[in-house]
Amino acid sequence: MLITYDGTITGLMTAIFEIYGQKLQPDGLYAGQSVMQPSLTGEIRFIETDPEKARRVIAGAGKFGAGVLAEICAVFASAKPDKDMIILNFLRVLFVKGRAALTMHADKACSDFNYTARRVFGEAHHYKGFLRFSETENGVWYAEMEPENDLLLIDDFREHFADRYNDMPFLIRDRRHKRMMVYDGEGYLADSPDDLDVRYSSRELLIRGVWREFISAIAIKERKSDKRQMNFLPLRHRKTMTEFYVDTKVELYGEDGNLPAKRAGKSVTNDE
Repeated sequence: MLITYDGTITGLMTAIFEIYGQKLQPDGLYAGQSVMQPSLTGEIRFIETDPEKARRVIAGAGKFGAGVLAEICAVFASAKPDKDMIILNFLRVLFVKGRAALTMHADKACSDFNYTARRVFGEAHHYKGFLRFSETENGVWYAEMEPENDLLLIDDFREHFADRYNDMPFLIRDRRHKRMMVYDGEGYLADSPDDLDVRYSSRELLIRGVWREFISAIAIKERKSDKRQMNFLPLRHRKTMTEFYVDTKVELYGEDGNLPAKRAGKSVTNDE
C-alpha cells in the first residue's frame, strides 16, 4: 500500500495520524503529485487533510521539545524523495521510546532522521551567510538562491531574515523550487513566476562594480588557490551571488502597486 497526501506539512501530519492510529504498514508515503500511476505493490490510498488530527501529532511530538518540531520541519523541507517515510519512521520510534529516541544513534530510523535534518540545517546556515541582497529601482531589496532543499519552508530560516532586515522591504526568490518570500512589514510566501521582472538601481550597479574592483585590488596573485576557494565557497552558491554576476532585470511591484505575494494573499504561516 502507498499512502499519499496533499503535499503540505498539515497533510503529512494527518497521514501519520491515520497510519499510526490504524496500525498501517505502508510501502511508501508521498505527496499526492509524487505518485503518477497505480502502484505495482497494490492499493494507493489518499489521506484527506484534517487540521485537528495534524495538531494532535504536532502536539505529541512537541512534548519532547521545540527542537524536535524544528527538525521535523527541516526534514520536510529536504529534497530526499523518501523524506516523508523518514519522518514517519522516526515518530514511530519517538512515540514508543520517548526522549531516548533523541540519542538512539544506532537506530536506522533515528539516524536517518538526524542525518537529514543536519544536512538541511547545514545548507540553511550557509545561505544565511551567502545570500546576497540587491537594491532595486523601487527600493525593494532582492535576493536569489537555488538551494538543494526547500529552505523557505523552514520558519527559522525566514525569521532570520525578517528579524535582521525588519526595517526594509525585501524579496527572497528560490529559483529551483519556484517559491519566494516577500517581506514588507509582514512576511508572505508565494509562488515565484518564471517571468519575474527585476531592475536594479544605478547605485546597486555602481556598488557592485566598486566591490569587484576592491576584491581585485587586494587579491595576491601568488596566493590564489581555487581549491581552497571552492572549499569555503562552493560553486553551486556562486551563480546567485552578486560578486560573480550582473543582472540588470527586475521590477518587483505590479501595476496595482503591491508586492506579488500580497496580491496572492498568502501568509508565511500557511502550510506552503
